[in-house]
Amino acid sequence: MSAPYGLFGTPGYEQLLAVLGAAEESHTRYERTGRLPDLERALVLFDAVLDRTQNIDLRGAAMNGVGTVLWSRYERFGEPADLDGAITLFREALAPYGTEVTAVTPSYWTNLSGALRLRWLRTRDARDLTASVDAIRTALDSTPPGGARRSNRLDSLGDALLSLYHVHGDSAALAEAVGTFRAAVACAELGTEEQTWARSNLAEALRLHHHQSPDGALGALDEAAVLARAVLAAVPRRHRLYPRFLSNLASILAERHQARADPADLREAARAARRAVDATPAGHPNLVQRNAVLASVRRLELIGAADVAAPAPGVLDGGGGRRSTRRERRAVRAWVRATAEAYATTPEGHALRGLALLNHGSALGTRAVTEGDPHALAAAIDLYRKAASDPTMDVSVRVGCAHLWALSVIGGGESRSPDDHAAAMEPFRLAVELLPRTASYRIGRMDRARQLGKFAGLAQDAAACALELADPELALRLLEQGRGVLLAQALDARTDTTDLLSRLPDELAAEYARLIPQLDRPEAAAFIASGPAGAATRALAPRSRARTGTPWPNGGTGSWRRSDASRATETSCASPAPPRCSPDSVTRARW
Repeated sequence: MSAPYGLFGTPGYEQLLAVLGAAEESHTRYERTGRLPDLERALVLFDAVLDRTQNIDLRGAAMNGVGTVLWSRYERFGEPADLDGAITLFREALAPYGTEVTAVTPSYWTNLSGALRLRWLRTRDARDLTASVDAIRTALDSTPPGGARRSNRLDSLGDALLSLYHVHGDSAALAEAVGTFRAAVACAELGTEEQTWARSNLAEALRLHHHQSPDGALGALDEAAVLARAVLAAVPRRHRLYPRFLSNLASILAERHQARADPADLREAARAARRAVDATPAGHPNLVQRNAVLASVRRLELIGAADVAAPAPGVLDGGGGRRSTRRERRAVRAWVRATAEAYATTPEGHALRGLALLNHGSALGTRAVTEGDPHALAAAIDLYRKAASDPTMDVSVRVGCAHLWALSVIGGGESRSPDDHAAAMEPFRLAVELLPRTASYRIGRMDRARQLGKFAGLAQDAAACALELADPELALRLLEQGRGVLLAQALDARTDTTDLLSRLPDELAAEYARLIPQLDRPEAAAFIASGPAGAATRALAPRSRARTGTPWPNGGTGSWRRSDASRATETSCASPAPPRCSPDSVTRARW
């Protein structure tokens, strides 16, 4: 047991320390069994310490403990206020120490990192993700190579890097994540929960590596499947994270089915995805991801039933007018049900809301052509329009939805009337206008080209629509705008500011480079570039504070306040709790 410092002059120090230990034992027991009385007892005991002492170290340990309880409660009931309260408490636990490193501050930094990353998943606020990466790098910098919790913290860093990859499509972040997870597995003790969590996260990183790799890297998928099955074998079926591991296995097998067309993989993926959803209670925050995985599996089942490359509006009536079969219609209805459930359980503002809109719209558009249902087509178009027009949604989702909106209006590529083509020009213009923002300045040229490759054919479709309206000038403009994104970025990079930056101090030049990626962010989020241990942010902090004349939020020791509402990675003075796993994996849509 690692005792907090400062025991001299603190009345009842040993008794309060014993209460902290009992609270952490109750929380650890809850993490293992899921029994709510254990969680409630942990909260009562942590509160008791906060009510009875002003000792900085004891209060820090208690605030960290309450934060872990609120984190657990968020994962159980999905109340955003619980997660916000946990983040506030982790910051207040760290505030009295400043830059000082003690035996417990790395744990607080680790927990703050995990909670911020979980909130980013819900809100997509890039500031949370940046702060999460900085926090876990700070924790790792204070962890010796042979430290007992190094595997846990490496695992958390890998999870943060995966999140960066999801945001920017940065292959360098993904490669670092794979290496970090391998290091976490290597330094974890055999048979421990730390090894189980690290294996699970490595499996997810390998799945994404396959998805990103130009040559497919099928061996990565095979290794990922072996790891995912080993994780399931290592935990009991009643374990509260068992549904998460089922869903992750389903994602991996679905990806491998797409690569190898093995029906056995698809059948196993469908069973695992369905079991994961059934085992997840209503209101659970990870139900969103698990419903998305099930919906993606149902889509693959439809592809198998229809024997086509990818369902889209008009695909099942084909160029030759082939009528859909009963098996195809059953598969479409199953896909519609799964996407409807995913859409219904994904709240406004969630990072996956746009993907849920897109997938449900695609399912409804496919039902419109298989069953001749005009109401389904109208509903699909409405969903596409809603997602494409929302400036807070992921820009890639907006481009994909705008493209499908336009194609749906003109009948999946089959001409209807000049009015249809005129109506389709609005979404086509929007999609082409947004296209450059899908290729972030933050990542390398090859990664940007890969991001743009997801939307191959968009500019040609938009130009063809303009030609149908007898507007060749617009057609040429759309075609060049869509095809010249990378060239335009290269030209934009060499502006008058290039020469100016060469004459500026390094610090100002670095600040300019840090601010450039904000051009790529959604309107509702502020992107701040990240670096090891938050060096860039800290370097600018004094000047920023002087500029605004205001203190940083959560500065000073602050007073502890109770929040009404989930979970953490590390305890501070008892045995470590199970480390955080990466969010449930989600099979991304392709357009």
